[in-house]
Amino acid sequence: MSNAGNQFLYELERELEADEADGFGLEEKLERYARAFPGAAEFELARCPPVESETVGRFPRYQRSVTALPSNERQKIAALARRIVASHAPGCKPVTGATLLGHADRDRQRGPKFEKIISIERGIAVKKALGEAISAIAGANIAGPRSAAISAIEWRVGGAGATRLIVPAAATEEQRARNRRVDLVYLN
Repeated sequence: MSNAGNQFLYELERELEADEADGFGLEEKLERYARAFPGAAEFELARCPPVESETVGRFPRYQRSVTALPSNERQKIAALARRIVASHAPGCKPVTGATLLGHADRDRQRGPKFEKIISIERGIAVKKALGEAISAIAGANIAGPRSAAISAIEWRVGGAGATRLIVPAAATEEQRARNRRVDLVYLN
């Protein structure tokens, strides 16, 4: 976004914060913003989207990288980032923390220790990708106290190994892939 866009957004945020108590003029300001910066409409500035628990999954076998995920799973991360940033709009209940719990499928050759390690690594990878996506959105579109609040989100990462399988008796690769995931739970 241009410097003029950042300045407009900063001014709009100040106006919205000032009008937050009575909501006067909110719709007109949002329409003006959307006309001035059509590309920023996806940013969902004044909406309070639900930020619900989510699962990102279907990691390929022995993979921990987000880039190895199917496209639709990577798109979930981008959508989650947009919703988290939008939760910090005036009048919304902001996300203040998130727990990411990685999972693995059973690996009889490598055992529970490997399952635990790879599940933690998957959680870390999703946290990193989500953090980068949030920074890209917030850094380009937000100034002032909201930026600081987003930067202060508390992240917790853990790994369950293969102790919480979605498909306990997985017989196919598709079934095993359902077990290789990261569950995200948010705190407001």
